Amino acid sequence: RAQEAQAKIREQLKDPMAEALAQKLPPEKVKEAQRHLAVLKEYLGETNGVLDSVTVNAIQAFQDSHGL
Repeated sequence: RAQEAQAKIREQLKDPMAEALAQKLPPEKVKEAQRHLAVLKEYLGETNGVLDSVTVNAIQAFQDSHGL
């Protein structure tokens, strides 16, 4: 029963990375976030306006370091 419950919970959980990458944000907003994160040394990638895994990881790192 425990394994069934665990499997059911896993099915219901969403992949936060996939959800973040699927969002449709204007490239200018993403560039702005990338620039700010670069100033804070959280983002080391190219400021290209693409919400890729590097950008999402930088956002998560910023949030984690600030208790968000």
